[in-house]
Amino acid sequence: MTSAPSQYNSPGMDINNMMPEALNRWGCDQLKARFGDGLAPFGCTAEDYQSWK
Repeated sequence: MTSAPSQYNSPGMDINNMMPEALNRWGCDQLKARFGDGLAPFGCTAEDYQSWK
């Protein structure tokens, strides 16, 4: 989350999606701070499956 070269790192997305809500939210917040100008990755998407939670 803090050093991934992209928000679309496949293993990272899968692991973050399986984390409890508090850890998932922290991870998504870290990614959003770094890559927030792009579409959200799997596990960090809102209801529209594109924007960030």
